[in-house]
Amino acid sequence: MKVVSKNKEVKQIERGEKEMGGYKLQGSSLLRLMMTGNRIQLKELHLEKGFYHPKHKHDDEESIGYIIKGHLQMCIGDQEYILRDGDSWYHPDGMFHWTRALEDTYAIEVHSPPRPLEHYYG
Repeated sequence: MKVVSKNKEVKQIERGEKEMGGYKLQGSSLLRLMMTGNRIQLKELHLEKGFYHPKHKHDDEESIGYIIKGHLQMCIGDQEYILRDGDSWYHPDGMFHWTRALEDTYAIEVHSPPRPLEHYYG
């Protein structure tokens, strides 16, 4: 099991207008899967202005994120939010949500349980 992740060794995953689970991402983003444990997974996100992740949900997964730099519009459940540098979010399992980058955004997100690697590389 990997216990340390060196920044320069982690590959970037380009996520353009990719089909995922019956919906299509819009715009461009880069994702770096920094570390995966038995029950958690850490990823780094670079979302370009205009990126849109349509409404979806994860039945058995929750996530928490933190904006290092940028500006997002996000809907979680029925509530819309505007998030900026230093703001964070929580997606409970089974709750619909969507995200739009209002400017180039750099964020981190933690998922539990970890997503299979095929979700990112497949």
